[in-house]
Amino acid sequence: MLKRVLLLAVLLISLGSATSLSASHLSYMGTIDGTSYYIDKDTVQKYGKNAYVWVKIVTKEGSEVWGHILVSRYGKAYTITELRGDGGEQKLDPHEEFRPILPNSPIEKIVELIW
Repeated sequence: MLKRVLLLAVLLISLGSATSLSASHLSYMGTIDGTSYYIDKDTVQKYGKNAYVWVKIVTKEGSEVWGHILVSRYGKAYTITELRGDGGEQKLDPHEEFRPILPNSPIEKIVELIW
């Protein structure tokens, strides 16, 4: 009986950590070509001029993807370090592809909100 209770506790804790992204405080950042972007303000981790944050992306078809991104405040660039969605999880090399932060884009709004 004690084993079952412990197993149930472990399952509930792991379920809570797996769903923590979807139950977070989201702020709408904008829509581009029917794709909407949201930032999870509770996941912001600042490191000097850079910050990591989880972003929720909802396509016009309604599918959701979570992206863990690294944004550079002064370098005006960002990169995706991890993706989570219906297809599972995918870790990415953060140094592989830095993209410019375009003016008036959802990513630029994320930088403004963080700092």
